[in-house]
Amino acid sequence: MPATNLEYWSTKIGRNQARDLETTTLLEARGWLVLRFWEHEPPATVAEHIAEQVRARRAGVSA
Repeated sequence: MPATNLEYWSTKIGRNQARDLETTTLLEARGWLVLRFWEHEPPATVAEHIAEQVRARRAGVSA
């Protein structure tokens, strides 16, 4: 949590988390697999994770 303007950031982060949970729930209910990544993650790492999920789903395994 940031050291300054704590009330603003805690409220904002809480709203973002609630929104993300709602979005994930709705998408998963419709059969989507939701993957989230941070912008600082290396693209190769993200691509490999996505590829792993695709391979697992094609094999009928939840990874």
